[in-house]
Formats: sequence, C-alpha cells, structure tokens
Amino acid sequence: MVFLDLFPVSSPLLLLEKSIFIISQSRNKKLLKILATNRIGLFITGVFSFIVSLCFSLIGVYIFYANSIEESNTFRAIFLFIIFVLGSVLALITISLDMVANRKKIRQKGFVSFLLFDDPFYARIDLISITLTIIVALLVVIGNAIPGLSDVAAKGGAGAILNTVLCFCCVMFCGGTTLTIEIVKKLRNRNEKKTCSELEDLLAENDLFLLLREYASKEFSIENIELFSLLKSIKSEMVSLSQLEAIEKDFIANFSKYEIDLPSVTKNNFYRLLEECKSSNPQQVSTKKLTDVLWNELMTNILDTFGRLEQTSQYKEWLSIKTMQEKRGLK
Repeated sequence: MVFLDLFPVSSPLLLLEKSIFIISQSRNKKLLKILATNRIGLFITGVFSFIVSLCFSLIGVYIFYANSIEESNTFRAIFLFIIFVLGSVLALITISLDMVANRKKIRQKGFVSFLLFDDPFYARIDLISITLTIIVALLVVIGNAIPGLSDVAAKGGAGAILNTVLCFCCVMFCGGTTLTIEIVKKLRNRNEKKTCSELEDLLAENDLFLLLREYASKEFSIENIELFSLLKSIKSEMVSLSQLEAIEKDFIANFSKYEIDLPSVTKNNFYRLLEECKSSNPQQVSTKKLTDVLWNELMTNILDTFGRLEQTSQYKEWLSIKTMQEKRGLK
C-alpha cells in the first residue's frame, strides 16, 4: 500500500523529467511557447497530477474494501506486475533507441560519457534503474500471489522489507538519483569556489570554452554561452540601437530564442538602457553600460554551469593536460 501512495506523487515528476527529451528535439517554436505557458504548467503539475492520484486512490479503496486478504493480495500483485512490466518495457525501449541513435558517440567517447557528460540530468541512469526495479517488483508479486507465502513473509518481515526497497527504488528513479549525486558533489566541492573574474580568465582557453559550450548545450543552458560570446565579440566602445534590439529579441524578451534567466531588476535596467538609446542622438550607448547591466548576472549563471562541469572526467582530463603543458613550458 505504501507504493500505491508513492506512485501518484512520483509519476508526474517522472513525466516532467522525461518530457525534456521530447522538448529538446522539437523544432516547433510555437509548440514550445505553448508548453511554456502558465496554463499548461498548472495543468500538468496540478490537474493531471490530481487525476493520476485519484485513479490510484480508487485502486487503493478497492483493495481496502476487498472481501478477503487473499483477494486483496492477489489484486495488488497483478496491479504491481502490470505497472512495473509496462514501465520497465517502456524504459528499456527508450534507452535502447537512445543508444542506437547515439551509437557513434558511444563508440567515440565511451558509455560513461554517454551516461554522465552527455546527460547532466542523469535521465538515462533513471531509465536504466527503472528496468532493474522489476526484479524487486517480481519478488513482491510472487510473495503476495502464492497462497500462504504472504503470511510467512509478513510474519518474518520479508514482505515489509521488499516493499520498502521497492518504494526506495521508485524514489530514486523519480529524481532521487539526481538529487543524491548533486548533494554529494556539493559536499565534496563546497570549498572549491571560483570567482567570476577567475572564470573569465579560464574561458580564454579555447579548448575549455568549447568543452563548456558542449556541456551547457546538454544541460539546456546554452543561452548563457551564446550571450557571453556575443558580448565578447563587441569590440567597439559603442553599441547601436539595432544591436540592443537584437539582444532584447534573442535573450531578454519572454519566450525569446535564448531567453536568459535574469532577475527582474536586471531586465528593467536593460530596458531602461534600451529606452535611453532610443532617445539619444545618435542612437547609441556605451558598451560599458551594456556590460555593467548584464555581465555580473550572466557570469553568475555560467559559473553555476561551470561548477557542475568541474565534476566531470572530461574537465579533469583537460585540467591534467593543461597542468602538464604548463610544467613543460608549452603554455
């Protein structure tokens, strides 16, 4: 019964997590804008979650009012079997198709890179772990379905232990794995913090910049790198109105192509700068004013992504090569 209470809560979270694969492959901007609206978000997290919870609650009510314990155990066994078999089959098909689609990348960079560097959200690990839970689920089903065995398991505590393990597995593949990994990373690197100026110096290394760009694209934070590159490419002391409008269209406006996660204060300051540029003659403002408005928040965003990149084997490999080159006087 504990599992029946957990599944309605965890299933919408799993749905939201896995939907990122579908969204990332879509080229329909109009569809993405619709999916990003408040109404759709409220429907998925509120209405849809309530409907799923209601369905599973009705199943729990049926089990509670069953005519006998044997009937209740049999129904629960069948229900668990269907849920886990379907979930495991879908997860296995998904990860198999994903591996086939990325077979060249796996051959070139290895399976570990495919699981970790290429997927910073660890969704592939979750999909694989779903297929493993079928083993525990089958043990629970067998224990509940065989007459007399469920009573023995209940007296010995084995049934309770298996149900607890099963619930733990569900929690892990519904975000628990990602949360655990991130907590461990945070604790291991709590004293290793770089400043924005140190990061800016590091990104002068082209190899590292390309590595960060690739990682950011996997983490869906490429917009910060795009704006960083754009601001770095401005060599003149003044920026024109057309340049500011292009930045506003691509990075600042709601639902823009590369919308940056910026505080409202920063956005308001940018729009004030845009109005200042429109009212000036000629329609220009200093590049310094633009960087003063955007730079600190932008570098904070990039620093957040870079902190996670530092934990990857790819970054550690780059750092070891760079250290070796410096010792040999090559750089």
